[in-house]
Amino acid sequence: MNTLNNIKQKRYVIVAGAGISMSQPSNLPSWWQYNKTIINVIKEQACELCPEASELIDAIDIENTLPVQCISDLIVSQGAGSSYFPLLELLNATSPNANHFALVELAKRGILKAVVTTNFDTLIENAFLQKAVPLLTIVQNEEYYELSQALTCKLFKIHGSVTDYDSLIDTVTQKAVGLSPAKRLVLSNIFLNSEIIFIGFSGADLDFDMEYIPISQALERGNNVTWILQPGSH
Repeated sequence: MNTLNNIKQKRYVIVAGAGISMSQPSNLPSWWQYNKTIINVIKEQACELCPEASELIDAIDIENTLPVQCISDLIVSQGAGSSYFPLLELLNATSPNANHFALVELAKRGILKAVVTTNFDTLIENAFLQKAVPLLTIVQNEEYYELSQALTCKLFKIHGSVTDYDSLIDTVTQKAVGLSPAKRLVLSNIFLNSEIIFIGFSGADLDFDMEYIPISQALERGNNVTWILQPGSH
């Protein structure tokens, strides 16, 4: 009986990456696929503008010469500037999948404290809206302190949202700075006394800093961390 009570009292924080939005009917690309698609489109347009150099352009293998993390930086620095960020709206969809509705079910049961996501899309919000389950979405820095105190299940969009271009974080230059102090403090507190589950998250952001997702204090307290991997992923 005590064991059952302990399970019911557990509160979870889920760290969700692009992988949760790849399944049908959402069908969004991974961040890696998205960046590679942009490069392919650029190469196609370059071939149309300069057909005599098409063989040379086709032979360019950016994937093996430039880390995919740097592609967005290259596009921004070589002329796109801030006009690049509205392109990220392509990483949105209107149909949540089973992963998003599973988050809703956990929130309905009162065991999901928060979702922390690097995703720009609005699929999690749409899933909660469709099931009429309350969700507090937190995007901008100034919202973190005040809104994080609410009892409602919270969605922390740490890289921003397609609904707010100014909030978007996608380039290596942006990520190398790390999360703002406000985000880090609030997230660190959210992770405390919670079971932490990573799902659909590649871990690429941890290449910038192993504490990019600040879970060290939770680990020091003995909190469990579960990382769910899809079959065939690595």
